[in-house]
Amino acid sequence: MKTRTKTALIATLLSLGLYAHAAVATGDAGPSDPQIARAATTALQQNKQLKAFDLHAVSQNGVVTLRGVVDTPSTGALAVSVASGIDGVRDIRSDMQLPGGPLKI
Repeated sequence: MKTRTKTALIATLLSLGLYAHAAVATGDAGPSDPQIARAATTALQQNKQLKAFDLHAVSQNGVVTLRGVVDTPSTGALAVSVASGIDGVRDIRSDMQLPGGPLKI
């Protein structure tokens, strides 16, 4: 009976160790792209200076692309700054527009 218990305990501990290693190796600790996009979009919509604009974010592998129309380049720069503070964001790309054309940031 003691041998069975020890064997079961060892098997359980080995399984937990392999699971923990797999979780770290696959990067399960960080937020997913949909979570990052939701958090960035929410932050943009809740910012007092940005909430008047229809801005949203999409994320792919932690690279966030901001989309929408802003009134000035400084408003676009603020949007980039706000989105940069979101957990899991590795880089920011701008697909934002000014009323007369694309915004270069």
